[in-house]
Amino acid sequence: MKKEAEKLFDDNILRNGAKLFGVELDTLKQLAGFENLIYGGRQGTREVILRYGHTSHRDSADVAAELDWLAYLKRRGATVCGPIPSLAGNLVETIPAGETEFVICAVEKAQGKPMKPLEEGGDGFFYHWGRTTAQLHRLTREYSPSEGIQKRGDYLERSRVFDQFLLDGRERAFFQEIVQQVESLPRTSENYLLCHTDLHHGNFHYDGTNLWIFDFDDCAYHYRVHDLAMPLYYVTWRHPGSESEKLEFAARFFK
Repeated sequence: MKKEAEKLFDDNILRNGAKLFGVELDTLKQLAGFENLIYGGRQGTREVILRYGHTSHRDSADVAAELDWLAYLKRRGATVCGPIPSLAGNLVETIPAGETEFVICAVEKAQGKPMKPLEEGGDGFFYHWGRTTAQLHRLTREYSPSEGIQKRGDYLERSRVFDQFLLDGRERAFFQEIVQQVESLPRTSENYLLCHTDLHHGNFHYDGTNLWIFDFDDCAYHYRVHDLAMPLYYVTWRHPGSESEKLEFAARFFK
């Protein structure tokens, strides 16, 4: 979360957000705070996850688009951590903060436990990872936003801003060339659809049978192969072996 937004976040916003979703204040515990502030808590006997975002990151309409897709996936039987409505029946609530807003939502806590793919994973686990990813893509082919919900953004359009962080002119030119090459690829309803886009092992838990996926904050319309490239990149990057061993592992993982 941007420093300007963090300065606006106070105990009143934390408490009011929890009250909107019926989460007991004395059970709140901060879990993360990168792009959003994430808290765990209890809603009666149920453990839930509260997410406090700021409009400098995503506005309420963008979050509503994310949760509309997530709710659809949950209804269709996907193993995702579905959204939980507020006491007023809304998936998204807002709290004013000066001239801006904090956008609050709640989702189910993931079943199972975090995984260390290189230490705990195996062919069976890797298969489930791919199978669950395929399930999301298969179900999403039939998804369209609900009435009153805007379409979620396009990943490649968002990516155009990344070149501002590249100070070297050659790097910027190389980046722009890659974007142009990707944008020239054909788009069909089969290969270009709403994707998680961040489906690495930090964004799901595993219960021995199912992967329970969460953190759909970066979801966007993109080539679905990105949901395969992202985990491939993360597990191979962390592999401790030589380059040839990394390549051998990458081939096995991808298969």
